[in-house]
Amino acid sequence: MIFNRAALMLLLMAFWACSKDAPLPEPEAGWPPSVPANQYLQLSPGNAWVYQSRNLNLQSGDTLLLSKLDSIYVAPDTFIDRALYHVQKGTRLGAAFESILRVSGPEAVDTSGQLYFSTQLSKSNFSVPQSLLPENAQSATGSIDQGPVLTTPYGTYATRAYAMEVSLNTPDGQSTPDIRYDTLFFAQDVGLLRYVQHHPEHHLRVEMDLIRAYLQ
Repeated sequence: MIFNRAALMLLLMAFWACSKDAPLPEPEAGWPPSVPANQYLQLSPGNAWVYQSRNLNLQSGDTLLLSKLDSIYVAPDTFIDRALYHVQKGTRLGAAFESILRVSGPEAVDTSGQLYFSTQLSKSNFSVPQSLLPENAQSATGSIDQGPVLTTPYGTYATRAYAMEVSLNTPDGQSTPDIRYDTLFFAQDVGLLRYVQHHPEHHLRVEMDLIRAYLQ
């Protein structure tokens, strides 16, 4: 009986030693949770933003500060087919701008249900809704991913970048459309922080930076 107990103790000690040295399984990697899209878009009625723009000549390095300011504000919400939509109005780089968006969790879509913005890890190669195309654009494809940390007169923030490859309307007699690259940088708890238009054919980059925000 004593022998059996001793043998059992030795067996248990050997098992414990082996289990102690065995490597623990690696925890499964998971995607970081997505935050609501409205934390980046800030679509509460009454919110407003003011922007200063500048032209950058990519050949000479010259910068021209534009005197006219742009502004965007959130108008009262509206209902379409009993669904709540948020309305933005204003100007971007002097051109009239309006968006009508429905926000659901990490995504915002336009009135036809096409994607406008997402806080999920990445979205790529989607068609930009016709209603949200920049001025003079024929079509555009978009992608959304983590952006850089940017500094504007309003402050320094981490961003999400909404990049668009824009096919511009062609002048008469021109068969191939010019391509322009637009990028919108959104900051959490701020809204649109910077809007960039890059014209590679003209070696020109236009930047619209946030200088003031009025948030509810």
